Formats: sequence, C-alpha cells, structure tokens
Amino acid sequence: MEASPVLFVHGFASSAEHNWRQPGWLDLLAEAGRETVAVDLLGHGRAPRPVAPADYGSVESRVAAEIAGYDLVDAVGFSAGAHVLLRLAAQDHVLAVTLHHIIRPTPDGDTLYADLGGAYDRLHPRDRARFGTMKTIAQVPSVAHPLVRKHPVTGRTILYVNLEPTARIVDEEGKEHPDLVPFLREHLNRGCYRHKWHAGDLVVVDNFAAAHCATLANPKALRVLHRTTVPGPRVWWQEAIREASRRAPSRS
Repeated sequence: MEASPVLFVHGFASSAEHNWRQPGWLDLLAEAGRETVAVDLLGHGRAPRPVAPADYGSVESRVAAEIAGYDLVDAVGFSAGAHVLLRLAAQDHVLAVTLHHIIRPTPDGDTLYADLGGAYDRLHPRDRARFGTMKTIAQVPSVAHPLVRKHPVTGRTILYVNLEPTARIVDEEGKEHPDLVPFLREHLNRGCYRHKWHAGDLVVVDNFAAAHCATLANPKALRVLHRTTVPGPRVWWQEAIREASRRAPSRS
C-alpha cells in the first residue's frame, strides 16, 4: 500500500518556507520516499493577501483545496496550523482520534472525557424530546450537526454536542438558545473521566461516543503529543441556517 502524502501547515505570521522547507523537514520526508504538501495559509508566504477581514473567515478552505485530489493525508500543523487542521477535520470524516504523549509531561494539563451515550441517558425525558430537534453550530458558521443522533456503529442514542467557546445551540427554526450551553456543559461534566498524562500514554477515543477537552497547562512546559484521526462517515449538516430559514414561515 502506497503511503499517504504528508500535509504541512505552518504557524501564524510564518510560511511553509520558514516552518518546513528551511529547517529541512520536506527534504527529510522526500528522502524517506514520502510525498509532501506544504501549504501557505491565506495572507502568509506566497498565498494571496486580501485586505477584507471577511475573506479570512475560512482559512481552512485553502488547505482543503490543496488536498482535494487525495483520499487520505497525514497532517502536521504548527501552532495556528494545528488549529486550522482541527477545524478542517471537524468538517470531514473523523471516526476516532488517538492522542500519544511522547515526552514526560508536567503534572497539569489533564484531559477530560465525557460519555455522550451516558449523558443522553441521564437527561429528563422532556429534555430528550426537546433536544431531538436541535443542532449545534461551532467553528464554521454555516455548518451544524444534530444535538441528538445515533452512533453509526452501535446504534446507541448519544448527545452529540460541541461546547467550544463559540458554540451555539439552535432549534429547528434557527433560533438560538444560549441558556442551554452552560446547562449542557454542567451536564457533561458529571461523571467525566480525567486522564493524567504520563510519558508513552496512548489514548484512543471514539469520536462519536465521547467528547474531550483539555485543562489548563503550564505554557512554558514542553508537551509533545501525536494526534491521529481515523476516517469514518460524514456527520456534519451543511448550510444549517439556510435550511432552517427555508422551513421557517415567511414574514412577507
């Protein structure tokens, strides 16, 4: 089986040339027989530099265009580049995630894992019925996923929720419910598993059945983790707000 290409995405205020080519990473992979794709993010390196702030609303689209011809890539991101890769992965086929801690970590920086099936089971029947028609919008404004869904393998009903700082919960008419974000965050926190990292730890997470988040860590401490994602079925609903507006009664 031929090895997948390796995608490199640089950090903020840098470029593919500065982060990857000059230090020798691209040559090292080429010597090992690996194809590489080094992308300049919008406004960096040799990429276009638009002046309108709105043009930078989806910087990951440029990365997606660069790898459109590949079924699968291994991805490496530095700083802001890692954030772009996570945004890109969140829109696509992520079935499972592995985190491998390479060096001896500091005592802080634990990772919390929440059982999404158990979280749904603990809901009051009234809330189960209410949440069944709602969606979560996070990261990309035009993309949403159902708040309640079936696990694609086990068939178990899960509370499929993303509670990042910009997350929004909307009903079937597109109306936001900001009061539900703190409620769901507290609900998920009950019964969380807290993993304290040790050198060599390998954690495999079912991306449908569990939600995870990091706790605060010493920003000056060196932490090296390898993250791998496993392809799976697409779960995101495109253009959710537009669909909701089409279903809503007209005011004209």
